[in-house]
Amino acid sequence: MSIKRKSFFYLIVLVLIILVWNTGIAGTIKDLVKRETVSYQYIKPQLKDFEIVNVIDANFNNGKLSAEGQNNDPSMILNFPGTQIFINKVSFIIKAEHSTVSQLFFQTIEDNGFNEIHSIRVPIKEGENNLNIKLPLKYAITPIQAIRIDPVEDNQKFTLSNVVIN
Repeated sequence: MSIKRKSFFYLIVLVLIILVWNTGIAGTIKDLVKRETVSYQYIKPQLKDFEIVNVIDANFNNGKLSAEGQNNDPSMILNFPGTQIFINKVSFIIKAEHSTVSQLFFQTIEDNGFNEIHSIRVPIKEGENNLNIKLPLKYAITPIQAIRIDPVEDNQKFTLSNVVIN
């Protein structure tokens, strides 16, 4: 290889390295490699295991929670104390009186609480909705210490069932 070709080759390699570094692809590649070492558990929690906040008239029947949102922020929190759990996705069925948004929060082991940055909002329509919320790769390979489901974002009646974490 001539000196010009070698210089051009090294220049291209340098440009590619800078491009990968600046676009964040390097972190994604690292995450993909790391992901192979993560194993996801299949968890089907009982709705009674959740800490339920800002709901009234909560009724557990046949594996379903029927309730009404209160203070425009009904939520259900499930903690995983003393364990390192990896979550790829959370699925559940939500039946709402009218269109709204359902939101999944995930608290990593570095977090002190739930925050909007570590959440996924999903629009839902009136009636029954089957939700499969997949965590971004960056968080799917990070240990999670708790999740919070905000089934609806207002004061309406809802029914939640079939929560599955895997």
